[in-house]
Amino acid sequence: MMSPPVRSPARPGPAGRAGAALVIALLVVGVLSLLGAAFLSISATEVQIATNERQADQAFFVAEAGLTQAIRDLLYDLNFKQTGGATPSWIYNADPTRASSRTLNGPLRLEWDERSGRPIQRPAIALDLTQGGAAAPAPPQYLDPTQTRDGKLDWFAQPWVRLPYTGTAVGSPGQGTIGSYTVELLNEPGLPARIYVRATGWAAVGRARAVVRAELEAANLSSWNHAVYSGGPLNGGNPVSGNLAIRGSTYFRGPAALGSGTYVYNNYSDGTGSTAPDPLIVGKIPPLPAGSLEGVFRVRGDLSLSDSSSIGLSENAADDVKQTMQGLYVAGTTTAPAGAIHADRVGTWVPDVPPPSLLDYHARLDAREGTTRVRDAVGANEADRAMSLYRQDAGGALLNDATAGTLGIEKEVGCFRIGESTPSFTLGDPGSRLIYDRTAGQLTFEGGGPRGEGVLAFVDGCLKIRLPGTLQYSNRGTVVVNGDIRLEGEADGGALYASGDYPSPHSLGLIARDDITFEGYPGSQLLGAFFAGGQVRVRRPVKIGGAVVAVGDIRLEQAPDLYQVPALVASLPPGMPGGGARWILTAFSWREMHEQ
Repeated sequence: MMSPPVRSPARPGPAGRAGAALVIALLVVGVLSLLGAAFLSISATEVQIATNERQADQAFFVAEAGLTQAIRDLLYDLNFKQTGGATPSWIYNADPTRASSRTLNGPLRLEWDERSGRPIQRPAIALDLTQGGAAAPAPPQYLDPTQTRDGKLDWFAQPWVRLPYTGTAVGSPGQGTIGSYTVELLNEPGLPARIYVRATGWAAVGRARAVVRAELEAANLSSWNHAVYSGGPLNGGNPVSGNLAIRGSTYFRGPAALGSGTYVYNNYSDGTGSTAPDPLIVGKIPPLPAGSLEGVFRVRGDLSLSDSSSIGLSENAADDVKQTMQGLYVAGTTTAPAGAIHADRVGTWVPDVPPPSLLDYHARLDAREGTTRVRDAVGANEADRAMSLYRQDAGGALLNDATAGTLGIEKEVGCFRIGESTPSFTLGDPGSRLIYDRTAGQLTFEGGGPRGEGVLAFVDGCLKIRLPGTLQYSNRGTVVVNGDIRLEGEADGGALYASGDYPSPHSLGLIARDDITFEGYPGSQLLGAFFAGGQVRVRRPVKIGGAVVAVGDIRLEQAPDLYQVPALVASLPPGMPGGGARWILTAFSWREMHEQ
């Protein structure tokens, strides 16, 4: 028998195959749709993330713009709206008794431009906490150490004072606004020059917000805001011998080597150093508000200290007078024994502060009055031109060979000499004259001078002042000398000081075209503002209160005692170079703030 034929398995027909393909296609489309949806979601998320980041960046940049605006306005206020002192300007603007300080977007003002050598116009934009005087000013607020969080200062809870800025939108024509900002300020108790700035920026679109905070410190680098300013090194870079004592701030535009026995103090008290303060000088000058000079020691070069020298003193728990210096800044290297430096801050940034020129006073007058006297002055060099302008301003208060012969003023080795044999005299005209009373030992400036600021007297040649005893001066005046000035004191004498309070209402300025030499009897006391277009030389251990400023260097053959008078900056005698404000703001910290 034959077997039945074997049949092959049945194959699906065309309709079955089409159904399977449809299912597969649907599955693929579904998967692709899911992937596409996922990709779209991821893309949308990434776009949103990019948008958020862009808005966050915009808010951050806007906050930085607010911080920059505040720093710019603080600098303007400090340099052009204060009448002196070290209190930050925003506190002045919060004082309703100072109506003149409440100026916002004022008229253009003239300012002397060092680069072009001519006066130019600057916009007068300033901080104004009083909203133009329309509202009661907010009182100054201070950092509150009790506001803490997790053991740290809570910066968001501090009593910030908001500046009433208007027009704080940031953007550009055709691009629209990217955001706006607010700015707030805060002071630190006991440190009026310490300013905290908080700027908050918001993006124009979205809810992005950024907060940045900067800790700033204001410093007046006017040469007169120091006990001593040197346009060159101290003592030619050689170590200072003897017991040099400096009470207050210093600026040396070159290296300084402090020998054994040098002490730098931040007050007028005894402290624990080797040199006690001079009672005559300290008794004439204003007391310090908290016993501190807020002294800063700056050296634009290397600094070295020998054994037993000290910059600042360690704090004494039993004495509330501040002994440590506010700061020590040395551009070069510092070599010092262990424990010789006591300063709240130690750094290396020392801005280059060139010495004021002899033409500086008249350049500022040109800028203020819109005149061109500096440009039109005749002379072979800067010193000649400056002396010609001072000679004009002195008018009849001119000491030269002709007037000296009339007044009985003798010469010694080519220099006019005022001393024990000089008769009483009057130099100048009513309204602006210098009166010397030999019997009383009194120098009186009478009148307001050419601009009502005090008397200017001019000596056409070098001048020697020999002090057999005490010579007191009254009122405000400056003696400009077309040559050297030599200050001498005889045995048991040599005191030159104000007849009353210094520097207001009595102040004396001495300007030398060339050098000033202190050769007084050891311990001689001199109180005034001393400016040398050349060097300052100290050949005796004298005591000098006020400020010593030299375009050249300071040479110390013997070590003096130097006393800074912070009030001198606001009460300078007439005609002094470098009389304008010279404030800087230093940022010690900068950070973005994040709420917890």
